[in-house]
Amino acid sequence: MVFLFVVESIYILMNYSLIRKHQRKIKNQFSSISKRNLRWLSYFLIFFLIFIIISNIIFIGVAIFKFPSMLLYDFITIIATVAIFFLGFYGITQVPIYSSVSKKYDDETGIIQPEEEYRNIYNKLIHIVHGQKLYCNPNLTLSDLAEKLSISSRELATVIQKYVGKNFYDFINHLRVEEARKLIIKSENLSDGDILSIISRCGFESRDSFEHVFKLYMRMYPEQYFFNEKKEKGVYNWCIYRLFVQ
Repeated sequence: MVFLFVVESIYILMNYSLIRKHQRKIKNQFSSISKRNLRWLSYFLIFFLIFIIISNIIFIGVAIFKFPSMLLYDFITIIATVAIFFLGFYGITQVPIYSSVSKKYDDETGIIQPEEEYRNIYNKLIHIVHGQKLYCNPNLTLSDLAEKLSISSRELATVIQKYVGKNFYDFINHLRVEEARKLIIKSENLSDGDILSIISRCGFESRDSFEHVFKLYMRMYPEQYFFNEKKEKGVYNWCIYRLFVQ
């Protein structure tokens, strides 16, 4: 029984490690990851590990302390039923992860370019991303951007890491936050309608995604940032904002 528990635990931890690697990998491919990060599967593995631990505790209770054996069977049946529905629901609703990645410019080998060529690619990258506001496209991928620059995805990822010091996801979302920050400052009262407009215009997938990313970069939520900016200008009182704007 102990051996089986150890094997199951190792298997779960190995799968959890693979998911974590996947979550890091997609940050080099996609600018929006909330529908692709398989977080629900991570939660399921943690839940399953807890289930195994509790099952073994109950098994010991049945074997040593003569607990009713039906307690173990009922517990396993209930959990298995919940797990099947959980996996079925999220498995069916999970969007394809790599279907939107273009294969034409997805050369994983890449070509080592001279320093001057990398600098030229970086200048073109900044020009096209800012000029066309490509970061406002919520479905933008590394291969999409590489295709516009006529280089491989590997080369583009190298350029971004070399000159920006970020992966593709962080590079694009930093630009989105900067755009959102400008729109927040221009807003009169930052109503729910204003926030939804900012989310749409800046390329965020959802409000949760917007607030999470904004807080990650600005160390505060959009509403807090708005209030701080207005407070510095002597425009708003926090209590008035909370009472009448929200």
